[in-house]
Amino acid sequence: MLSSSSSSTVEQPSRGGSPGINAVSSDVLRSNILTRLDGSSLAALSCTCSNLNSFCSDESLWRQQCSATWPSTLDRRVQSIISTFPDGHRTFFSDSFPFLEHDVVINLPPSCDTSELISAVDIFYKDDVIFSRVHVTETVSGWFLCSPMRVDLVEPKELIPTRVLVTDQCKDDTWKSDLEENLSLSWILIDPTCKRAANVSTRKPVSVHRHWLTGEVHVKFSSIFVVGNKKRSEQVEFTVTVVLAAFNRREEETAVMQIREVSLVAEDKDGRNLGGKVSLEILVAAMGMKRRFRAGGEEEGKEKYIEYMERKTAKVEMKWRRGKETAMETAACWIAVLLLELACCKQRGLAIEAYFGKLTRIWDSMAAYRPLRVCKCGKCECNLGELHEKDCEDDKEHQFLFGLDDNVFRTVRPRSCTSSSHGRCHGGHNRAAGRGRNNVSYANDVQVHEPVSYESSNYVVTDRDTDGVSGFSDSQWKVIKTLLNAGKVNESEN
Repeated sequence: MLSSSSSSTVEQPSRGGSPGINAVSSDVLRSNILTRLDGSSLAALSCTCSNLNSFCSDESLWRQQCSATWPSTLDRRVQSIISTFPDGHRTFFSDSFPFLEHDVVINLPPSCDTSELISAVDIFYKDDVIFSRVHVTETVSGWFLCSPMRVDLVEPKELIPTRVLVTDQCKDDTWKSDLEENLSLSWILIDPTCKRAANVSTRKPVSVHRHWLTGEVHVKFSSIFVVGNKKRSEQVEFTVTVVLAAFNRREEETAVMQIREVSLVAEDKDGRNLGGKVSLEILVAAMGMKRRFRAGGEEEGKEKYIEYMERKTAKVEMKWRRGKETAMETAACWIAVLLLELACCKQRGLAIEAYFGKLTRIWDSMAAYRPLRVCKCGKCECNLGELHEKDCEDDKEHQFLFGLDDNVFRTVRPRSCTSSSHGRCHGGHNRAAGRGRNNVSYANDVQVHEPVSYESSNYVVTDRDTDGVSGFSDSQWKVIKTLLNAGKVNESEN
């Protein structure tokens, strides 16, 4: 056996002729090899043999991996909670690093004893930390349980500057592709009661877009879960939104990126915010789900998000089509009701202003449910829309005149409104026009009737008038007779 020192010992070669892992000194293995591995490689190495498993179970190695991967875990409170986990930082890393399984249906627990959730959030740009914060959310008050689920890490008026310089290139999408490639986020939720943790972020953005009004960049990270049972399940989405003010309004080439919002919300497939109680139950159940170490997890998360948004858009369009069909059926019914109301609309002693206002309300309702059709092809040159509008105005004029009381406004009606038929109307109009010079007709020609006699206007209905009326009881006829004789002069009972 050759040895250079007590700390670097080389063992005998293995039986196969090649040196084994035991040929490497334990000190060299701990200080020069294991410390250079990342967390996933260290976890894979621990599964090779019992010897390496014992080396890879060192708590200091996993503490170093956690602090290097998530700087927010260096917080004292987070460190104290991680120390209570079964295997300390190793258990925390195995909970937080892998992606959550999104295809498994989550069964909500009957009860949840979690009193608080701790959020450890880190944002990276080109592997450099630009934001790191720990936030504690209490989960027992009525304000949290009954309100929509929302966790905000940045105050409304707080602006967090970064060292990231972004070129203002509004004409192309280079800024968008740059953020999609270089920006990453980790949002770890820790349950101190159950001693579990889960990362609800997809690490890479699933959506990057610029607000059309403010110019702020909205970056979304999303995790989608299936909640329910095998017979009936529903998809819910936990979305992390990062709002960045990355474009300077001054005429400068570059601007310093500022973080204005970092928030977590929960929504269902219809876009409604989930309450705190339901969201907490889903998160606690998700922490107990299976984890998977897999390559390309970021791309798979983005594909899941695109598929979810397509289903969500299809559901919204289907609801819109159903609503439109229902609205069309309802509109047809309302149009029939309005036409009937328009046919029965008479003055009946109302003031002329009140009667015209009643008609106007019906006309406005008709216009709302059945607007005038206009040409959309742009090839019409006959002004059909204007002619149609003029016909509607003429119809309104005749509807107004027909509803006037006969005993008061009979003399102001045009002859066409008082004739019994269209042919008689033109005939009567020609005879009346023939009385003028050279048989010239006038547009404002009216027919003046003899005034209604005093006796006919004050006719009192008596019991003898029931001979031509049937189907009324004595009490009903008495009420009708009282209404018809209201205001008549010399009302008497015969």
